[in-house]
Amino acid sequence: MAAELVGGAFLSAALQVAFQRLASSDVTHYFRPRNLKDSVLKKLHITLISVNQVLDGAEARQYTNPNVNKWLHELRHAVYVADDLLDEIATEATRLKIKTESQSATSNVRGIFTSFVNQFEKHIEERIQKVLDELEFLAKQKDALGLKKGSGSDSEAGVGVKLSARLPTASLVVDPLTQLVYNNVRIEDQFQLKAWVCISEEFDVVRITKTILSAFECFVTGYEDLNQLQLKLKEKLVGRKFLLVLDDIWNERQSDWEALQVPFFYGTSGSKIIVKTRSEKVALVVCSSRVYRLALLNEEDGWKLFAEYAFRNKDDSMRTDLESIGKMIVQKCKGLPLAIKTLGGLLHTKSSEKQWNEILNCEIWQLSDDESDIMPALRLSYHYLPSYLKRCFAFCSIFLKDYPIEKDSLILMWMAEDLLHCHQGNKNVEEMGIQILAELESRSFLQKSTTHNAYIMHDLVNDFAKSTSGQFCLRIEDGNVRNIHKNVRYCSYSASRDSSEILLEPFHECKQLRCFVSLKRVPFSIKEGKDEGKILSKFKHLRILSLRSIKTITKLSVGMNNSKHLRYLDLSDTRFDQVPDSICKMYNLQTLKLCGCIQLVELPLELDKLVNLHYLDLSKTMISKLPDSLCKLPNLQT
Repeated sequence: MAAELVGGAFLSAALQVAFQRLASSDVTHYFRPRNLKDSVLKKLHITLISVNQVLDGAEARQYTNPNVNKWLHELRHAVYVADDLLDEIATEATRLKIKTESQSATSNVRGIFTSFVNQFEKHIEERIQKVLDELEFLAKQKDALGLKKGSGSDSEAGVGVKLSARLPTASLVVDPLTQLVYNNVRIEDQFQLKAWVCISEEFDVVRITKTILSAFECFVTGYEDLNQLQLKLKEKLVGRKFLLVLDDIWNERQSDWEALQVPFFYGTSGSKIIVKTRSEKVALVVCSSRVYRLALLNEEDGWKLFAEYAFRNKDDSMRTDLESIGKMIVQKCKGLPLAIKTLGGLLHTKSSEKQWNEILNCEIWQLSDDESDIMPALRLSYHYLPSYLKRCFAFCSIFLKDYPIEKDSLILMWMAEDLLHCHQGNKNVEEMGIQILAELESRSFLQKSTTHNAYIMHDLVNDFAKSTSGQFCLRIEDGNVRNIHKNVRYCSYSASRDSSEILLEPFHECKQLRCFVSLKRVPFSIKEGKDEGKILSKFKHLRILSLRSIKTITKLSVGMNNSKHLRYLDLSDTRFDQVPDSICKMYNLQTLKLCGCIQLVELPLELDKLVNLHYLDLSKTMISKLPDSLCKLPNLQT
């Protein structure tokens, strides 16, 4: 069974958020006038840098060393705790700023104000030290695990780190795609030179040029100078029409391609270079004249491919006995050739209905790397994602298979998790979110849904996303609540028509919960008039809360004061008739969705305190007048 993995660059993205918080003006201004030791913050920063430097190597080694995998899980937990604490400090700084601006500077008020601040300050240094101790302990363990300083957290995360030994591709592999074109008799007559070169993970211009020369039967030994090699390749190509296949390309750097392609311009007119890649960005970088996007196989073609692998050299009686199970397995693959080939090849060695049924009922991602090419292939695609894309992709693990993920909601949730600022540049958050969606789609991690303005994930990609989140993500389907790990940070809930209620009580031990999202399948129905705010008061680290379509939660009056981290609140299609005044103390709130709250007629008066509110949806409500304070919101855009 494949282990739950923790991405090194995924953690790097999380650490970048922590670095941003440490350097933010809110945090630095909070500590500057107080008698708190800034040396503690400096030590925290240095410790985070120390573990960040070995993450790439740890990501690769976790596949073969379970102790490294465990270390990464513990580190991820500690980073979440540090992020929560730093966010709490920034939130307190924001509260003080708003308090100062909104109240008159009378001595009486100032005395009460100072007393309250001291209550928060009383334990803050002790709490920072506790977080620091845990991170320093983990930092020391990296030496015992043999983790060395790596390339850190730049956008080319993982370059140069070998994930696992992979077979190179070759032109003689029996496969109905590019190889058949390459070996077509008519192709032989069209080109004077023909070569197939597998590039794979490491893009070294000198090595690739030597390999191409060798493939064109021009052998050079002892040549390491790129200029000499390119002159030799030019000499080979001049006046000749050639076909070159460059397979398994990952490199997206324009400069590398420009350096490699110089000799190819000396071939005669009609020469062709075919580039095979899983990254659409590669196709753009090499300036392709045509881009062919290989579609998923239909059921008939999928079955033909499966049968070719599963029943090769088998007698017809076996095929008859196992065909019905095989067709169900093909349906499960949903047109993905890699999955169909993998399972067909695996079942070629198995002959009983029991063995075939075991594969049918097994989650494909649970197969070991020896049994399946799927996990290594997905892992490699994931490995080459920039770190900011890794964390955005992993967040999608909360969504169920075949669930249409609303584009706008997903971007707002990413924003709530601070996933859109680390690589923002000059773009606003919406533009950054749209760019990330496009990049994930171009790499086939997301697909456009038939539902308007939504995306879905292929089942196997969905399973892989869940494996990247591991114990930190829980998906509850059909109201079946069980096996809740105390480290759960992200949870989604869906109900079928048979589900009678949703209860948050089972999560009482999950005090670090950051995200709870109800996924709309059918309207939920729970105990009439239940006030889930009492339970929510235990979840002090929530960033995202969606109670969408839970029809009979009518109150959140108690405990919402503790939701100081909350950025995203969706109460759409519920029966709330009043938004609690305590919502005005959620200084971090960015998104408030009240769409379809048909019994809602007014909003709290002090909404101007929501200084970070970015998105407000009041459609399909009975609100006829908005409070004047709404005009004072500095960041409201939608």
